[in-house]
Amino acid sequence: MCSPRGIAAAVWRARVAAIFAAFVLSAGCGGDPIGPVSARPQVTSIDDLARNRTSHTATLIADTASQQSILFVGGGGGSCSRELYMVGRGSTLLEFEGACRIDHTATALDDGSVLIVGGQDSLKIASETLASAEIYSPATEGFSAAGNLGTARYGHDAILLEEGTALITGGYMTNYLLHKVQTASAEMYDPALGAFSQLPDMNYPRADHTTTLLEDGSVLIVGGTTEPAPMEKYIPQEKRFQVIPDTEFARSNHSATLLDDGTVLIAGGIDLNGTTLA
Repeated sequence: MCSPRGIAAAVWRARVAAIFAAFVLSAGCGGDPIGPVSARPQVTSIDDLARNRTSHTATLIADTASQQSILFVGGGGGSCSRELYMVGRGSTLLEFEGACRIDHTATALDDGSVLIVGGQDSLKIASETLASAEIYSPATEGFSAAGNLGTARYGHDAILLEEGTALITGGYMTNYLLHKVQTASAEMYDPALGAFSQLPDMNYPRADHTTTLLEDGSVLIVGGTTEPAPMEKYIPQEKRFQVIPDTEFARSNHSATLLDDGTVLIAGGIDLNGTTLA
């Protein structure tokens, strides 16, 4: 999954992070290309990560020293670690005091820092759902608290808006029976205030969905529902969610990619019957 905002906001979740775990792919992705796109992409083997991990995040960090770095946070497989992978130099484990997160989000902000939100604590009983958030600072290579969500969640999505705030939507909540339920709730993180604020709910509860920043600054929200449901758009100027008629389908764990002509390619995923889609 690629961000249309370029390097500073290119956030890859687990399904894309695997490229960096074993390979470097010489090709562009999404909106603003990282570099020239080769007609014949080349794959080059590189060193493994310092720790095994899954359901983690991988965030490309803008580096003023012209050194591309990828921040890896959390993940299952017994990995309670965070590491910074520097292309051509390998990985460095980072010290932290936060939770051992899985199924969280990590969003690169305009100032180069990374907002890490929610998820589950893989070391807690029944994988406790988290409301906490953190900020990673490339300057100090350290983590600091960034307040709490109004709703603890995992399997949500987060995306950086043109105004520099981060939109957090949907995900799973844990009810009093410790069952996971999808939520329609949405929140906004404002880096200037260092705090979250509640937004109106989406029209449908969603988890394992996608959010894509469109050329007009709105956000396309697709899938992630237990029943067929229309797509939605978030309108930042009005702070509201708008249903897109006649777009009903059920799909989760898919990808959504903004193309150069402004359209969005939606591919793969899982349907209501658990069937993997092409």
